[in-house]
Amino acid sequence: MKKALLICAALLFISSVALAQQLPPLGYIGLYADMEDPGTTPECTVTEPTEGARDNWCISVAGETFYMWVWALPGENGMKCAEFAVSYPASGIFAGTACLNPAQSVAQGSLAGGLSICFSECNYDWQWIAVQPIFVMVGTGLVFEIIEHPTTIPAPVYQFANCLENYPKEPCILFTNLYVNGDCGPIATEESSWGAIKDLFK
Repeated sequence: MKKALLICAALLFISSVALAQQLPPLGYIGLYADMEDPGTTPECTVTEPTEGARDNWCISVAGETFYMWVWALPGENGMKCAEFAVSYPASGIFAGTACLNPAQSVAQGSLAGGLSICFSECNYDWQWIAVQPIFVMVGTGLVFEIIEHPTTIPAPVYQFANCLENYPKEPCILFTNLYVNGDCGPIATEESSWGAIKDLFK
């Protein structure tokens, strides 16, 4: 039995090393949209992302509800925690209750006010952090943005805690914002890296 456990532990370690070798030096965080309700109402019963939860960052919708997903791609040292906030349009929407990934171990704050969230296990793959229903009342352009957590010290940032000893914090990179009923704004990463990053862990 002990030998079998040691073999399993070794295989898990090798697997995590292989995944880390494919990851970028620093992690990415971004917003996506899908029209399928993953289980946000009447209570948060979301356990798995919908099939299209990481396909679109630019949609057209009016008089309907879409579902905004927050996704993170860990850096080469993995991701244990994330800190960030989301900036919403000043009008034209109704934002419902955000559902957090049930794999989280502790969370404090909110998407709008600044969220600090940690997971039970280290992540070396795309991981969804939260999903929120958004009812769109207008047909004009709207933008949802990842922004700095307003109360991080010593200055507002968006950042991850990696999986090295003591889970040190490190910067993360804005992947993309979410654009509704308007021009599909530029992704916030270098164009040359877009294809490679998007294809990771599809």
